[in-house]
Amino acid sequence: MHAWEEGQWARESAESKRLGEVESIVGWRRCEKEETETLIKWKGTSYAHCTWVKVTALENDPTCGVQGKMRVARYFDKYPKELGPCVDVKPDYLVVDRVFSMFEEVDRTLVCVKWSRMSYDETNWEDITAVREMEGGASALEEFERVRSRASAARERQAIVDAETDEDVANAWSSYDADTVRDSYGESDELRSYQKEGVKWMAFNFRAGRGCILADEMGLGKTAQALALIHHCLQVRPGLPALVVVPLSTIVNWEREAQRWVPDAYVVTHVGKQAGREFAREHDWYHPVDETQSISRAFKANIVLTTYETITADRQSFAKAKWSTMVVDEAHRLKRVGGKLGNDLNSLAVERICLLTGTPLQNNTTELWSLLNFVDSKHFSNAEEFEEAFGGMAKAAQVERLQKVLGPYLLRRLKRDVEQKLPPRSETLVECELAPLQKKCYRALFERNFSFLRQGCDSRESFANFANIMMEVRKCCQHPFLLDGVEAAIAPEGASTTALVSSAGKLQLLDKLLPHLREGGHRALIFSQMTRVLDVLEDYCRARGHSYVRLDGSITGKARQEAIDKYCAEDSDTFLFLLSTRAGGQGINLVQADTVVMFDSDWNPQNDAQALARAHRIGQTRQVQVYRLVMRATYEKEMFTRASMKLGLEQAIFGSAEKEEKS
Repeated sequence: MHAWEEGQWARESAESKRLGEVESIVGWRRCEKEETETLIKWKGTSYAHCTWVKVTALENDPTCGVQGKMRVARYFDKYPKELGPCVDVKPDYLVVDRVFSMFEEVDRTLVCVKWSRMSYDETNWEDITAVREMEGGASALEEFERVRSRASAARERQAIVDAETDEDVANAWSSYDADTVRDSYGESDELRSYQKEGVKWMAFNFRAGRGCILADEMGLGKTAQALALIHHCLQVRPGLPALVVVPLSTIVNWEREAQRWVPDAYVVTHVGKQAGREFAREHDWYHPVDETQSISRAFKANIVLTTYETITADRQSFAKAKWSTMVVDEAHRLKRVGGKLGNDLNSLAVERICLLTGTPLQNNTTELWSLLNFVDSKHFSNAEEFEEAFGGMAKAAQVERLQKVLGPYLLRRLKRDVEQKLPPRSETLVECELAPLQKKCYRALFERNFSFLRQGCDSRESFANFANIMMEVRKCCQHPFLLDGVEAAIAPEGASTTALVSSAGKLQLLDKLLPHLREGGHRALIFSQMTRVLDVLEDYCRARGHSYVRLDGSITGKARQEAIDKYCAEDSDTFLFLLSTRAGGQGINLVQADTVVMFDSDWNPQNDAQALARAHRIGQTRQVQVYRLVMRATYEKEMFTRASMKLGLEQAIFGSAEKEEKS
């Protein structure tokens, strides 16, 4: 926790009448006469206005009642006094992120403040004089005035947009002849040569009236190219905003990249609770209503950044707006034909569409058709015809025909072809042996010897978990303690570190590998499909003293970004990052690591490829070493072999084009 100065927050008056308005306790300290004070976050106010209140005052105040005593008890259950005083307030919570509304009273002016790393439902009205003195306040007020000064011009453009015909829209895109790519963005950021070509290719498609799919290999900067494209679109269609739909885990990265590549754009991040989203839509999407004009509300936002889930939740709100461009990141989420997300996105009024994916083909060509149908439903309207023509892919002529069909719509480059300065990545397949306990459990699973496995299972529900025998075999290959009842049968009092390590072949290997990596100054990412494997790895790391952070699907919002920032900080000495392949394998830049351990592999090899690209991407300065752990002569090895064959379809379709480029 951050070490705050003693005088950061004032003490609440002894005559205070607002003790019934406590929102939460965020810290505690000892004061004179060994009394205890708690730091109170008040309802309707920001963290800047927290105050210290004596515990006795909270417990005895009649407006708090029994709830006051219970609140104090719950807090000290979570933060025991034996651990010492603490304040659980992040420094960012006192930093002004933006000011987006103003209200003038007779004797003062109030502004609505959104705080750094906090959502719109946590905004507060603050005195403008106080905001100027806060960190980030002066620049936020300058930005507010800059955006407000554009309201009149925005309303004029909105009047033009409201009167446009389809022909006017087509002419606006086709007649724009200024340079598509700038020499530099922001202060000094420049696109690489292949990225400039990518932006020009996408802009050419937009000019021709069709959508496109940027399918560069992971780590080649699709985000930067997409934002440079949006910069171009804002020049072509200045009256309309762009919509960017991304996974929740990548929201913060997109915000930061937008500041680099489109610094003059007003970006609104539309996520969080419903009340906050409604507040943002009312006050930060649009300029205030001009009662003298009958036009639609003029957009204040140049870019609205949101998530798949929010699109579904707020589809009607998004459908009421007109968008110049829609960019969908990790677009392989749209591979399911007729899926709800695809239907919701298709219902929006969007002029041009760009899909971003590093894995355009994962299982079959039907998924590829789904993406093509999304960007051009007129030319790709019949899935059955497409499947009949390209489903089998048994002949070279089919491959060539499909490549010609894809040419205008899909662009894919590989690291080895365009990013020569990127250090190489080497992968080692490590076949581990089953430990004695694993062998016993493995044999029992296949022989249906439940009498051994039932030891320690204290309920019918836990025994029913063995119905899916193959999943249980996969668990056994990772660690036998993942099987219900095994740990209880082997170590009723709890397993020792020695027992934990010796019970699994992969953990035995990891126990030898990690000290070697640590001594060599390396930092590692460890991926697994299963959160219970991450639980085991956490126990192991604590026992061996390895510093680590963790990210899986259960870790969301602020905690998620804090874990990423902690690992990526310049002065970070965190050795390991434990990640679930699905939650941590998309859109995160972790080039601080130079070693990746795939503890177990996915049925879909493209998910593993996404995970590996977290470290091997633009910005990496060291060679990346990958260790893929597989149990020898087991079902897991067979599964890995079969999954690897899926990569053949992608290489067949895209490989020939790559060879032609090289020649």
